[in-house]
Amino acid sequence: MMGNFNVLEDIEPKEVFYFFEEISKIPRGSGNTDKISNYLVDFAKNRNLKFYKDDLNNVIIYKEGTFGFENKDSLILQGHMDIVCDKKLDSSKNMELEGIDLEINGDYISGIDTSLGGDNGIAIAMILGILDSNNLIHPPIEAVFTSDEEIGLIGANYLDISKLSGKYLINLDSEEEGVMVVSCAGGNRINLEIPINRLEYNNLQNRSYNKINLKGDVGEFLINISISGLKGGHSGIEINKGLANANKLLAKLLKNIKDENISFNIFDIYGGNLDNAIANNSNSTILSPNFDEIKKIAKDFEVKINQEFKDIEDKIKINLDLVEFSKISVLSEESTNNIIDFINELPNGVCKISDNMEDFVESSLNLGIMNLKKDKFSLVFSVRSSFDSKREKINNKLISITNRFGGDFKIIGEYPGWELKEESKLQEIILKEYKKKYSKVMKVNAIHAGLECGVFVNKIPDLDAVSIGPNLFDVHTYNEKLSISSVDRTYKLLLDILKQF
Repeated sequence: MMGNFNVLEDIEPKEVFYFFEEISKIPRGSGNTDKISNYLVDFAKNRNLKFYKDDLNNVIIYKEGTFGFENKDSLILQGHMDIVCDKKLDSSKNMELEGIDLEINGDYISGIDTSLGGDNGIAIAMILGILDSNNLIHPPIEAVFTSDEEIGLIGANYLDISKLSGKYLINLDSEEEGVMVVSCAGGNRINLEIPINRLEYNNLQNRSYNKINLKGDVGEFLINISISGLKGGHSGIEINKGLANANKLLAKLLKNIKDENISFNIFDIYGGNLDNAIANNSNSTILSPNFDEIKKIAKDFEVKINQEFKDIEDKIKINLDLVEFSKISVLSEESTNNIIDFINELPNGVCKISDNMEDFVESSLNLGIMNLKKDKFSLVFSVRSSFDSKREKINNKLISITNRFGGDFKIIGEYPGWELKEESKLQEIILKEYKKKYSKVMKVNAIHAGLECGVFVNKIPDLDAVSIGPNLFDVHTYNEKLSISSVDRTYKLLLDILKQF
């Protein structure tokens, strides 16, 4: 495993950042959690701590309460081990095989040209810091490390809760210091596919497909269109910001080209990395004799969208590059048009703002991934709502549109919402400790994102759960950064909370 290590050794709290740097050496994207799971098991073995591991790589580590706290109710500390792997387009990092290169800029830690993994690596590090110490005061601890949270809370849904006895749960997957989350939306992933028809280059009538002349004097142009430079972001927490979605922008650009009666066929189209990340890049390669006209339309479109998103995005870039080719297969005109119309007809973004909570998103959806397969065009959405019935309504709308294009769908990774618990000892403890420590009132909030608290609350009767965490920014993107000072404050608060049981 490669990486830029020993960067955090002088940062406080050292016990937390030591483990954060250790796990940063381990590639641990969703679906790639074997090594981090084994690391956690070895951690437990080396400290003679009891542990449990299941066949989805979930790990529970048990630690007895300290003197005088042995018979207290167990406290569940919980975070997820998988991360979102995102990187700059020109990065050579293989995030399936390599660790994250860390850097410090002032108060912030980030990954070099990649996502950081602070979501939710900082939870793992804080919990390991507690488990590793012999000097802290705490009740019996059940430390739960779940797998594949980012792709549908899969590990939490699978976990055998009979292995847990705790009545209280602190999830450390929140991203705003001084905010205690006590409720969240439910959600699901939905895959949509429509059929496509490919044509060999010599099956198209009245079109010349000789090897391209890059000067454009004769023949056809194979043109790669890329949209990049978007901020991207978390499709739950940041969906209300109005950030641009690269997949939707690309579809709109292709429609503009089509509406100008310019002949072209799609050769390839893809964009986004995860259903729960707002797509920050998108690409299509098209075959057309009209390079100059397409270039002008793309340039005009770039100016227009940068004006439209000037207060939200940085510079959005549209690049056109010519690609050499000889024999290729492209999509038929009908399939080309169907893909463009399909993407443009599908809704995206905020569907409804809550009637009861100011500026709180009640329902939304995000077109996170699109790609072209051999005989199908595939889209993946993340759908969220505070109400299951309204989430189902959004799913049904997507399905209805897909059916009109002769396509099919699959709903996976459903997870429940988490309703507010009116009487909560855990909330009272945390609010009191925060006020005592920082002389201000902690905010109590609900979020429009899925949290594993919802899964545990629905599986364990009367579980008292909250979620807290330090300041994280631009999660799920290569701009992700974590505040060092915020981690220090949040960890000290957590240690004070442990003493109150």
